[in-house]
Amino acid sequence: MTKSLKHIAFIMDGNRRWAKANRLNARQGHETGLKNMMKIIKYCDLMNLKYASFYTFSQENWFRNIKEIYGIFYLIDNYGDKMIEEWKESNVNVRIIGDKYNLPYKVKNWIDKVIDSTQKCTGLNVSLVVNYSGRQEIIHAVNQILQNAEKKVDSKVLQKYLYTNGMPDPDLCIRTGYESRLSNFFLWQIAYTEIEFADVLWPDFSEEILGNIIAKYNKKDRRFGM
Repeated sequence: MTKSLKHIAFIMDGNRRWAKANRLNARQGHETGLKNMMKIIKYCDLMNLKYASFYTFSQENWFRNIKEIYGIFYLIDNYGDKMIEEWKESNVNVRIIGDKYNLPYKVKNWIDKVIDSTQKCTGLNVSLVVNYSGRQEIIHAVNQILQNAEKKVDSKVLQKYLYTNGMPDPDLCIRTGYESRLSNFFLWQIAYTEIEFADVLWPDFSEEILGNIIAKYNKKDRRFGM
């Protein structure tokens, strides 16, 4: 691991297609994807990464089948407490990024429990990006700036009002699922981020694949311009 690689962001795409290919239902696909996320978090910790962000639920996901949506939230019932215990044992600090307003009550309660249980952990910093829209985040920041009547606005001022305030921008963003788009994710934060589109569905994204991507990143001479 090079000193320059501090933060990897993951766009975890492909759970439903993986489920379909394996003759499983969507909920089983998301369940397998969740287990894989926990495995990748362990690997990031093993690699001494400082920050890892996971795009878990976008605001656009609300347009999906309602049964599938609540199937995703159902996973908290089965795995929520186990996830928290695992993070505490691994000294992982977890924060939630996104709009929590219209999330189900039990999800909000779980979020509060996660933050309360891991806020004193000093190891890997994990961000779960939930009910998130990159455009909406910027709009929210602008409205907060107007409300507070900031006299002069520059990039530092705007960043102060983003959900990600206090954490570094990603050095590397990895998207799985055979798609080559950002899907409204971290639009401000990835201005100079290296982006890797992995031709694999998220449940099949392995530590070996991540290790190879990191090795490729380490060979790059990053230039912050054209």
